[in-house]
Amino acid sequence: MDNTEHTASATFGSALLGHLLIALWSGVPAAVLLLAGETRAGVLCLLLPAALTVWAAARLIRRP
Repeated sequence: MDNTEHTASATFGSALLGHLLIALWSGVPAAVLLLAGETRAGVLCLLLPAALTVWAAARLIRRP
């Protein structure tokens, strides 16, 4: 692996980690709403973290 490949791999790993952290942080309000019994609002708030997680996983799978 040359330096270019190593840099690209590190950048991709950082981006993936960033998306997963945003998804986790976005899930906190959803969890609070669900625990408070606000089912409809909690489920709507879960759409963003779910979409970010699926997007990050798809990028990981498509990566050569």
